[in-house]
Amino acid sequence: MYEILVEKNEEKELPVPHIWRPTFKAIANAFVEKDYSLKSEIRERDNEYIIDIKSVLVP
Repeated sequence: MYEILVEKNEEKELPVPHIWRPTFKAIANAFVEKDYSLKSEIRERDNEYIIDIKSVLVP
């Protein structure tokens, strides 16, 4: 399997880039553990990027 790089394409959806996958995995693991504040799995820098998404996913 080849490495999927970050690429912006507004015409079609692309696979999740390899560099983002650990962060998505950490988010999913935190949600499984009901850690909706994302304190246990997510680095502070990454947490800042997903605050808005969290407010949509978790009432």
